[in-house]
Amino acid sequence: MLAVLQDFDQFQNIYKPEIVRSQVLSHSGGTYHVSFRLHKDTPWVNPTFNVDSTVTVARLDATHACIRSVSTRIAQIENAGKPDEHEDSPGHDSGYLWRFDTFWRLEARPGGVARRASAGLSAQRPPVERLHHLEPADGGLGDRFGR
Repeated sequence: MLAVLQDFDQFQNIYKPEIVRSQVLSHSGGTYHVSFRLHKDTPWVNPTFNVDSTVTVARLDATHACIRSVSTRIAQIENAGKPDEHEDSPGHDSGYLWRFDTFWRLEARPGGVARRASAGLSAQRPPVERLHHLEPADGGLGDRFGR
């Protein structure tokens, strides 16, 4: 599971359609600087964001690992995929996503991997829009993004 969670360039295939693009910008030891394009289709809003994050992966021992991902830049995309697509200045957008931070604790156990994950997203989600979890076959990446 740790190998899948570190394969950031493949997140766009593993976690589509919410992750539209994913790319490792740089990597040194257990620290990765990654860029994601996130998109969420709902009946109410369809926001798209460019999110840069610093991800730290630490193997604690043969059966335990921790992963911490902290967003370093979030910018909303207006008219994503259209000729007039443009990025809003960070902090000058609709306010749907203020941060995108995740924290994972992993433990290898007989028969699989136990994981504990938490996500730090925006300050508050609207009551009408309850966002779910990304759920690939191995569990999930964490909360989807939303206000």
